[in-house]
Amino acid sequence: MTLAGYRARYAQYRSDPDLQALHARHPVAAVWDDHEIVGGAWSGGAVAHHPEFHGDWDTRRAAAVQAYFEWMPVRRPDRTSVYRTVRLGGLADLVLLDTRLTGRDRPSHGARRPVLRAPAGRHDLLGDDQWRWLRQELTSSTARWLLLGNQVMMAPVRGLNAAGGLGVNPSQWDGYPAERRRLYDLCRHTGWASNVAVLSGDLHSSWAADLPIGAEFVTPSVTTDSFSSTALPAFPGVSALVRRWLLTQNRHLRLADLDAHGYVTVDVTPERIQGDWWHVDTIARRVRAERWAGGWRLAEGRSGLEPADAPASVSPQSAGAPSPQ
Repeated sequence: MTLAGYRARYAQYRSDPDLQALHARHPVAAVWDDHEIVGGAWSGGAVAHHPEFHGDWDTRRAAAVQAYFEWMPVRRPDRTSVYRTVRLGGLADLVLLDTRLTGRDRPSHGARRPVLRAPAGRHDLLGDDQWRWLRQELTSSTARWLLLGNQVMMAPVRGLNAAGGLGVNPSQWDGYPAERRRLYDLCRHTGWASNVAVLSGDLHSSWAADLPIGAEFVTPSVTTDSFSSTALPAFPGVSALVRRWLLTQNRHLRLADLDAHGYVTVDVTPERIQGDWWHVDTIARRVRAERWAGGWRLAEGRSGLEPADAPASVSPQSAGAPSPQ
């Protein structure tokens, strides 16, 4: 809740040898989500922030943001937000959004349908300044591919909310449908009707989905509790039933795994983007058996994901991979 407390927590996490090895080997283009500040954060508060117990919100938010920029490898001259573009030559622009703090109105938690109430009848996710910046980035880009990195899942999911019940999840783009339509329209009007891959997280689960402007790849968590372990009843087999039901009710979904931990690799060539899901049962052992859990490919100039073969360095037999279907 204080600058000293946030600094101490970053120092604790940075003592982890796996995280140190990751930063030593790979460049990191990081964006924050809510837990860098507090659970359920938005621009003017947080679900888990109660002023009578936790003090002034603006003071807490400023402390969290300051500690973030002190510890994270993020090049931002103003050090107030994380939205920016990382240009990957002529192949791709990685456009990193802030869908958590900069312009996000309070989500409608607990509603079967989001109640969209905000000043002037709007319910914002990005905010005016970020929208103006995004329009300029998309208009001026000359890359082959647009990679949109953001915190929360963009594809609509019928029958899913943060409490594991029915209805939309208002903390995702599902809770801001007008903003999502606005983004799709902006992409089309700036020449990005295809060749767009949205890269998301937050749900602690694995998803692949068709979008009107391209496709979305959602990464699971490495160590944080999976979606099924926190949002679904603890009955054997229930997550498999929910998974099948979700895929039936949402025909644009190509992958939904609510249990596994791991990460996604996104391989980009001029001809296609391929997302590969790698799952692991435990990080407790120094030698870990990661398995390829399936892959999906988006072809240049095409709409809709197609099943992808395992990467050349991994055979399906050795990976023990199920069908991506």
